[in-house]
Amino acid sequence: MPLTSAQKQFNYRQHKKAKEEEEKRIIKSKKLINLNIIDFFTAVTGLTPTQKQVEVLQGLENPKLMNILISAGRQTGKSLCCAVSAIHQTIQNKVQICLVSAKDNYVYQHITEIFSSNPELRQFVAWEGTANIVPKDGYSLKNGSKVLLLSSSEKGIRGASASVLYLDEGELMPNETLSTAFGNLSGQKIKLVILGTPSTHYSKFNEILKNPKKFGFTAFNWSEIDCNWHTQEELDNKKKIMSEDEWKRDVLGEISSADTKLLWDTEQINKCIKESVFTEGGIREAGLDVGGTGHTDRDQMCLTILERSKSSKYKIKVLLTKQWGFDEVKDAPKEIGDLCRQYRVQLLKVDSLPPYWTEIMKENFDKNRVFPVTMKAYKEEMIGKLTHIIESQGLELPIEYEGMIQQLKAYKEKGNPHYDDYVDSLLLAAFWNDELFPIKPATGGCAVFINVNDHSTFGNYGKYLNNAPSNNNSVSFPNRFKKGLCSK
Repeated sequence: MPLTSAQKQFNYRQHKKAKEEEEKRIIKSKKLINLNIIDFFTAVTGLTPTQKQVEVLQGLENPKLMNILISAGRQTGKSLCCAVSAIHQTIQNKVQICLVSAKDNYVYQHITEIFSSNPELRQFVAWEGTANIVPKDGYSLKNGSKVLLLSSSEKGIRGASASVLYLDEGELMPNETLSTAFGNLSGQKIKLVILGTPSTHYSKFNEILKNPKKFGFTAFNWSEIDCNWHTQEELDNKKKIMSEDEWKRDVLGEISSADTKLLWDTEQINKCIKESVFTEGGIREAGLDVGGTGHTDRDQMCLTILERSKSSKYKIKVLLTKQWGFDEVKDAPKEIGDLCRQYRVQLLKVDSLPPYWTEIMKENFDKNRVFPVTMKAYKEEMIGKLTHIIESQGLELPIEYEGMIQQLKAYKEKGNPHYDDYVDSLLLAAFWNDELFPIKPATGGCAVFINVNDHSTFGNYGKYLNNAPSNNNSVSFPNRFKKGLCSK
């Protein structure tokens, strides 16, 4: 059926309108290319960046800054700034950008929203997604630029190359991710950008933030107070609810004073880490930090077995450390007893609270080698001895025990029930007190010295065995030879 004149006119007007809008988008898209990063930010977001955000946007565009660390409070626009910069860089030059995040990729979420709310950016996209202008797993532009999404695991980022690499939520990423990230950068103009909010536990992000220049980073920092979209009433409410440390981390984007006062220096811990630890036949001792009384987050156990040097009590080697979670505690004592026998442990020092664990370990190991230790009474002394061991580089710790390494680097004297189990077991294992738990000679024998002139015998207790009271260490000379218990 042929179209009527009215329908033809309507279609013509619609076609003309679409063509005019397309021409406007092309003109606007050409203008976007020529905008500097600050004007581009306002054009695509409709917002005016704060002074702190202006500084970081200019830093992201500065080719002389290769390593950038952005530490800011929550909901302060750090991911938005990185998203705007990523789009600006890809439409102006042919670059490949990788976006890595520990959880949800907030940088890419902002990128998707910016493309959706700015149709003129469609002119640059090589191929579009089904739900949005840019696909959900990364996009390519007509000029050859690409933006890739990667997971934060070491395996997830290995192999992908990029001119610019953004690591979002850097405080949550494992150390190996940050180390591997440097290997992903290639080209003459490269840039590594790490953004996040300081964490309560040890992280490479916190470590870099403490001393950016030491690691070759330029740091940018701002807080919720600097952002005009957080009202004074909102900030006042947070101030009332949050602790001082939470306020400093989550609102100001700074490391709290408690986090800076760590017990041991990170560099000292690094010097203790070894690729391999070899036994030398010294005395084996173990420490067991036991679980709570039913709370899921504390009802766990951690065992550390070490070997103490024959030459000095201040030299120890960690041979094993293992943790049992809430669901494994029931069967842990038997396994711990087996491990102690396997490693020929002479002393097993157990946290005395709750008290029933000491009796359980006596049943599963050896009642003569299990000793309860009241952590509250001796912890200061224990920390002092371990501190001397660490500072004198007397600790050898296998690199594979990442859990213990991170807890040592984040340990505070008051401790943290969520991040101290490995360290407390090490404190127990490394602690010595001759009065509390003397190391006894092996059962059933001792060293015997024979005077060949009169056939008298001396034991390792400094007494004539023939004249000593009758006990296991003073059997008659002939019987000792028959039982094979003496040495010539």
